[in-house]
Amino acid sequence: MQITPDKNLQFHFAGYKLLLWFVISVFGLIFAALFVFADTSSGIAAKVMPTFLLTVFGVSTLTSLARFVQSDRPVMVVGPAGILDSRRVTSAIPWTSIQQIKTRRSRHVWYIVLYVNKKEYMRFRRLSRWFRRLNRFWGYGDLAIPANGLEVSQDTLKAAIEDYARAHGAPAAREWD
Repeated sequence: MQITPDKNLQFHFAGYKLLLWFVISVFGLIFAALFVFADTSSGIAAKVMPTFLLTVFGVSTLTSLARFVQSDRPVMVVGPAGILDSRRVTSAIPWTSIQQIKTRRSRHVWYIVLYVNKKEYMRFRRLSRWFRRLNRFWGYGDLAIPANGLEVSQDTLKAAIEDYARAHGAPAAREWD
């Protein structure tokens, strides 16, 4: 990937993954609905699990539909101003505030882990602020940005972030030199 440090790189969700997730959710929703509305005489216990599945797959379907509708918007922007992940922060975190950048894998999800100055915590979305201490305790830094589901590989994303960090004077880049 050609990196031009004075321009923004935009990363979107991978369209085929969004579509696949939507199709799986719809089939799960239909399957759960068949069990909920089927005439079973085995009592309330037979209705609890299908109702739970109906709720889970219904929320999953709505979430995947919302992501699919918003798929033209970038999920992550890496540029001269810093890193902006619309799922985790409200505005870009400046490169000068990023103390460390690491990668971490938890089961099948890759994370870009950022350690930032305390003054940047107010840029975090509410859940990211609430779980910051727990993330730090488990080794996920101040902000853990999931890299799965994007249109680029984790290695490409990490390389782009490292190139921008070096070009724009992030304190994190000093440890790589």
